[in-house]
Amino acid sequence: MRLRNALRRLYRELIPLLYGRSNYKMFLQRTFEALDRRSAAILGVMNVLPAFIKPIPVKAPFGKSMLVVAPHHDDEIIGCGGAMLLQLRAGRSVHVVFTQDGGDEHAEDGRTREEQISVREEEALEVARQMGIPAPTFLRKVSLAGAEAEQLADELLAEIEKTKADVVMTPFVLDYNTQHQRTNFALAEAIARLPRSIKVMCYEVWGLTVPNVVLNIDDVQSEKARLLDLYVSQVSGTDYVHAITGLNMYHSIHFGAHECKYAERYFEVPGQEFVDIMRTIRGKITDADPLQPTPAF
Repeated sequence: MRLRNALRRLYRELIPLLYGRSNYKMFLQRTFEALDRRSAAILGVMNVLPAFIKPIPVKAPFGKSMLVVAPHHDDEIIGCGGAMLLQLRAGRSVHVVFTQDGGDEHAEDGRTREEQISVREEEALEVARQMGIPAPTFLRKVSLAGAEAEQLADELLAEIEKTKADVVMTPFVLDYNTQHQRTNFALAEAIARLPRSIKVMCYEVWGLTVPNVVLNIDDVQSEKARLLDLYVSQVSGTDYVHAITGLNMYHSIHFGAHECKYAERYFEVPGQEFVDIMRTIRGKITDADPLQPTPAF
């Protein structure tokens, strides 16, 4: 853990040193010049959509049964912890499924992969216990690519059916984390085979969403922060509690003055539209050419 924190601190100090003077402008120029047409088009869409999509306030419950699809152990609280808590307060059910095994960065934390997986799953189980929801399902995928991706689609379909979910929470469709993208590709194929309609709400983790709905989480913000703090292995290296609290605070800008202090934002779409979006994105990239590099967790 100390080694990972030291490396992150070195990275944060080294980048400004390398590009802080005249090289910085050259660095930016070359970076943007390197964008291919696909990446430029995606950036264009992200800039244009907010002019046409204005988020509207929504309230819990979001359906009779909510299934939260989380690639990593803590994504569920970071992205939609407030919605989960409000769904429970409304007397409706919440279930969580984790797709990745959580073993990445085990060496930086001085653990074996098996030890890292165990630590993160124990934390997730404690979060679920204190939230008052069933124990999460751990699918324990490593890369979420190739044969794992095909198996993942089958397993996610089984989870949707088992929980009788009518709303699925998942990372935003353009989230730039590779494993988040691959999870969504598999989820889309699962929903495509679902013999009924379902609602998908895309939450924010690493990338900001283009929101069409916004949720006031004032009543549960402190509880969300407390639950996120239970992911000790993660918050000890990066202060996610502080960062996400600040993000939720900023999102209150979608409400009138004094109406809201903390909010979560979502991109909500019918299941079939989610399938179409993910298949379009999937057709433009390959596993060897993700939208962006996967950031460290």
